[in-house]
Amino acid sequence: MTARELFILLSLSACSASVGYRSEAPEDVSSRFRRFLDEIQLARLDRDASAPTWAGVGPRKAWPDTAGHAVAVDASLTRAERTRLSDFSPVALDPELRRSHQLLTYELERRLERLRWSEHDYLAVPGTGPLGRLHAWLREAPAWSGAPDAEAWIACVSDAGPWVDDVSEALEARAGRGALAPRLALEGLLAEGRALTAGRPLQPGATGDGLLLRALQERVAALPEATPSTREDLLFRGMTALQEDLGPALERLVVRVEALAARSPGDSGAWSQPEGEAWYAWRLRDVTTLPLTPQALHWLAQGEVARLHLALGEVRDQLDDLDHPTDPTDPTDPTDLADLFQLLRTDPPLPAPEAARSRP
Repeated sequence: MTARELFILLSLSACSASVGYRSEAPEDVSSRFRRFLDEIQLARLDRDASAPTWAGVGPRKAWPDTAGHAVAVDASLTRAERTRLSDFSPVALDPELRRSHQLLTYELERRLERLRWSEHDYLAVPGTGPLGRLHAWLREAPAWSGAPDAEAWIACVSDAGPWVDDVSEALEARAGRGALAPRLALEGLLAEGRALTAGRPLQPGATGDGLLLRALQERVAALPEATPSTREDLLFRGMTALQEDLGPALERLVVRVEALAARSPGDSGAWSQPEGEAWYAWRLRDVTTLPLTPQALHWLAQGEVARLHLALGEVRDQLDDLDHPTDPTDPTDPTDLADLFQLLRTDPPLPAPEAARSRP
């Protein structure tokens, strides 16, 4: 589940909770629709391994499906949600719930499109890819409030080893289908993998603590009302999970990514993928929410750039009105936008016009 999807679902749930329903009374269409929104939210939280953590409603249950095993199931359930949504007529709902109906209609169609193209993602995206999410969860998941949270965290570290192996296999499978990531992206993923395996306890002979060990130590130290022996036991078990389960899988991933980076032509992109043009067009619609073709979006962007250049040209012309006016005879004065950009980067702060200074 993406952050945007989770935001939409939580927003829909907030709308449904604004007017409660009572189970002992017959439900009208609005009450049934609110219940439907709640059911969807709970079902999404249940089948998305990472959603409970980010929603703050519980610990991670498992790592996300990277190999695509759950895509068909998720698509089927999403189509079922769309069918159930069609049972509710927007005109029978109050204006607030009508907006929720519209939002959910948009979100379901968008989700189905994303599931259709899910295996076109490169995975090798530094920062927001699998290793970026792994590091973020280890460091940013809710602090332990007691022993159950600590046990869940250590169990997830152990489970992360097979998950990292799944990521490695998925990268190879995508490459086999023609979706080999660009070399720059693979090198970024490689740098993340090396950073995670650097330091103790994953790097033999290291004297400093690694990123993952520091994350464990911070959580153990912040665990409230824990005895020294409990902290020592959790630290030992966490280090064992890092060293025996996650660490070897990260090392295998580093070796795999090194080989993939050597094979990557360096300039691969959407055009090099199967159905690359259709995937690229969908990605633009998904990111911009505009129903435009790539060419139309390019023309729109060109028009916006031209408009901004005209506005910057007006700024350039107004420099004559500043305390340090430009000199037409001085070749260093800005005569085009490139000169203006250079002036703004290198000149001391230019004083504002007197008219601007006098404004309240």
